[in-house]
Amino acid sequence: MKKLIGAVLFSLVLLASFTASANSLPPLRVSDPFGEVTAGTCMPLYVITWGGEYAVIHANGDAAHTTPNSLFGKAGLCFDLIHEDSPEKQLSGYVTGKTALLRGTVGMGVAGNEFLLFDSRLQPVAVILLTRSTGGDALVVGPGISTLANLVNKLIALQKYGPHMDFLIATLKFAGLSMKDVKIVWTSGLTGEDKDKPSDALLEKRADAAFVITFDANTLSSGGTVGTGSEGSLKGARTIFTTKSVDHATFDVYYARADYLATHRDALGKFAELIMVSQAELIALNKAKGPGWKAAVTAFQKILSKTVPDYASAQDMFMDCTPAGLALNEKFFTDPNFMRNFDTVVSEIQDAYIELGALTKKMPMKHAGWDYAALKRGGTLSYQAATPKFDEAKVTAVVSELDRSGTLDERLMDKPIEVLFSPNEEKFDIAPFKPHFDGLLAKLAVAGGSLMVIEGHADPLGYLKCLKASKDPAYAAKMDKELASKGGIVAACLSKNPGPAELARVKQAAKNKSAMRAYAVRDAFIAYAREKKLTFDPTQFTINPSGIEKPKSGMCGEIPCAPKTDADWRANMRVLFKVIQVEAEASTFEAL
Repeated sequence: MKKLIGAVLFSLVLLASFTASANSLPPLRVSDPFGEVTAGTCMPLYVITWGGEYAVIHANGDAAHTTPNSLFGKAGLCFDLIHEDSPEKQLSGYVTGKTALLRGTVGMGVAGNEFLLFDSRLQPVAVILLTRSTGGDALVVGPGISTLANLVNKLIALQKYGPHMDFLIATLKFAGLSMKDVKIVWTSGLTGEDKDKPSDALLEKRADAAFVITFDANTLSSGGTVGTGSEGSLKGARTIFTTKSVDHATFDVYYARADYLATHRDALGKFAELIMVSQAELIALNKAKGPGWKAAVTAFQKILSKTVPDYASAQDMFMDCTPAGLALNEKFFTDPNFMRNFDTVVSEIQDAYIELGALTKKMPMKHAGWDYAALKRGGTLSYQAATPKFDEAKVTAVVSELDRSGTLDERLMDKPIEVLFSPNEEKFDIAPFKPHFDGLLAKLAVAGGSLMVIEGHADPLGYLKCLKASKDPAYAAKMDKELASKGGIVAACLSKNPGPAELARVKQAAKNKSAMRAYAVRDAFIAYAREKKLTFDPTQFTINPSGIEKPKSGMCGEIPCAPKTDADWRANMRVLFKVIQVEAEASTFEAL
């Protein structure tokens, strides 16, 4: 009874500290009394509508109840899987002792942590990172919104305390926005048969945008294109942002009660290890596409049937996230240099919850602190070698086509960084740009699925002089005398009564110079990142040498406009460092 009174009083304190606002979110709490976790039985284990559940279900024997020959069964573990997407209902079972484990994103644990302070035995401790979302979550917008900047003052729907809080927080931070810049429409449900879902709010015009899971996004946007208004879609709806680009925004975990971890540390350690083993088995099964894979997909769909309607939807969900495995678990929980580690993500989410009123203060959250090196030595797990994120040839083709069609800048995820060069200069001094690159590195830590286009430009004046000389012999003679002693390709062009071949050489030389400048900026950025112990996949960069095709002075018909001032002339000698999303071209990404 004392514990119940303590919980109620703590809830009242939180409620009293809560300040109402347009985006206000009351603290996550339940009125249930504390209960001991029942020992000696098959523990109820929550699973959610997410591709990460494949590993849990497979480790359980591709069944809702643990089978004797499953990974869990052979280790003496036993679970009854319960599909539950409601954070409140999960928290109730956790507090009363129905289960010792909470399932959700990092943020879902953050939401309940302060309430659970009424009893230290209930403090949530992260025991495993299962996956990170790499395409399974999406931001769908209605007509009139095309970029993240357009979200200012717009109504955005998402499930309160749900998995998309983490995505919303990272998205706003990436766009340079805060909770104060948008208006939140909270829903109680998430997807499927739930009532009051984010997709409902968008369809009913209660919201201008919604954070949803991918198959809801595909329905709203008529198969990932533009919504037609039929078959559950919203006319004009489009997906503008997914976790395929911001692939380090949403991390999902299991949290264990502190009291249960203290008395069952070995069992929970085995639980975490076997989920990682299960992930490795599933990757192999998915590649083989044999009976084992079919059994895994069938079990996944059956257990999550409230929200996953059919086999095809279930199979797609496996590709919505990337298994963390041993390497990312170790990095996420123990590496202080990893810019998206557990402590950093927790702190970022707590800031947002405090702003919303759902928390009153920041507090540290704990993880189990497993010996990951020992797990590797045990022989069941290994560090998976990193694979390229992008197919370089396909990326180059996509960027070239976007550039040709004039739509490349529509994919921008952030304002480009502009680097100016002096005449004929190709070396790049990074020192003045370190503050800009520091900000970019922080954003790229979240947007690991984005592409960096390094776009080089050159001054068109030399080409324009050659072009004029090709039409004006007197001008050619005059310029020949002025440039004869200077050498270079422009001088060579002017000395020959230039024709198409000479003009083409000048244009190519300008393109080559723009490429050298772009490579210089790219190499300096990669070197600077390495100084900070950060590495980037080389396939994530593409060089786009524009030469004189897109001068800052503009185009006059089919040729560059002549710069009018010295400043105009120098402004053309530049490199633009762009971060874009290319997720619509799925073939540019390497498959698992």
